[in-house]
Amino acid sequence: MLSGTVAVLLRHSSFAWISAILLGGLSVIGCGHLRADEGGAPLPFDPARISRLSLDGLPRSLAAAAGGGIWLGYDLERARPFRAWRAKSDEDALSRSTFTAKPRGKLLFSGPVGDDAEGWRWRRDGRTVVPEVRYLGIRDVNGAFVLSWELRDGDTAALLHERIGATESAGARELRAEGLGTGEVLLPPADLVRHWKSPDLSEQELHGDEWHRFDWSE
Repeated sequence: MLSGTVAVLLRHSSFAWISAILLGGLSVIGCGHLRADEGGAPLPFDPARISRLSLDGLPRSLAAAAGGGIWLGYDLERARPFRAWRAKSDEDALSRSTFTAKPRGKLLFSGPVGDDAEGWRWRRDGRTVVPEVRYLGIRDVNGAFVLSWELRDGDTAALLHERIGATESAGARELRAEGLGTGEVLLPPADLVRHWKSPDLSEQELHGDEWHRFDWSE
């Protein structure tokens, strides 16, 4: 359980990043800036499992292995995957150049990018808002990657965490929110819900502070 002091900090945007460090031990703050933390994996990350090069030319993006040969490409500014592909077992999952990378293998999902991409929505206080998104970083926890973002509506903030590579389900994404108020929910982008569904969330809405698995479906 969160202490009263930390819970208050979490609800205020100015201190949400402090909560992320206290509760999650983030080893990366900001895109591309790495910092080793006590008990964390040696850095930098294994290039066979993650690439922080711009994927398909999208600034502030990365690609990471999600299990079962499936890789996901993330739009970090919108807290969502925009590419999914199955890499061949005997080939590199990416074609890399100096600053960019492209998927190699069977393309499974190609979502819109930039202003055309649907983002997360936050239902709170009887209204649904599109929150501001700030990428906090990525860390390697026991062989799984955990990405974290701050979602903010005015002076109120919550945290969104996404974990990949921690289950035997190929391409599965695990999601968890922190700091949501009573009755508040996070609504995933509709195009992602068509390909990733949670078996334990009938409405596919994120609430509470537990991890929820969203399984990949072609």
